[in-house]
Formats: sequence, C-alpha cells, structure tokens
Amino acid sequence: MNGPMDPSPPPRGDGRISSRDESGEARAESGEGGVDRVLFDHIAIALPRIADAAPFLSGELGGVPDAGQPSGVFTWGTYRFEGGGSIEIMEPAGPSGFLHRFLSERGAGIT
Repeated sequence: MNGPMDPSPPPRGDGRISSRDESGEARAESGEGGVDRVLFDHIAIALPRIADAAPFLSGELGGVPDAGQPSGVFTWGTYRFEGGGSIEIMEPAGPSGFLHRFLSERGAGIT
C-alpha cells in the first residue's frame, strides 16, 4: 500500500521513496543496519497561526527560527535543526485561499 498512513516500509529497488537534490537526482542514505532512509529537504506544517508552533519547534525539538515572510495568500516561516533539515510552517493570509480550504477540510498538520 505505502500511502501516507501506511506503516509498512517503503518499497525497495526502483520504487524506493527518496527526495531529490538541487540537480533533481534522488537522494537516499543507508541508515543503521543497512536500512535505507529518506532524506527530506524540509516538511511543511499548515497552522491557523504560525506563532503557535514556536513552543514545540524551538522548545521541544530545538529548532532555530531561520526565515519567513508573507507570500501572497499565506505567510511562511522556517526552523532549522542541528544536523540539517528544516520545518516550514504556513499560516493563511487574507479572507480566503487554498490554505484556508486545506485547514477547513483537514485541520492543522503536516502537508
């Protein structure tokens, strides 16, 4: 199955899930015990208010605010983490837009 809610490992071989680097090449690393792991550039979390993410992203995970700004119909910000990686947070702006619809249909969480 290997959908977003499927706990089974990603498929091996040509179907293995991976991210892509700046050149578009797929990236994967061998983790402990030779098990492949996926390398994400970042993930995005949609929230009604990005300020609500700070206690968890900084306090619990140790992230450092890195960048952010309004971007049309949403405002975004990023937190960087020791060892690499970042989490992007997004908040809807204005009276309507895709992020308003997303949060209304699915609630806050990882996108």
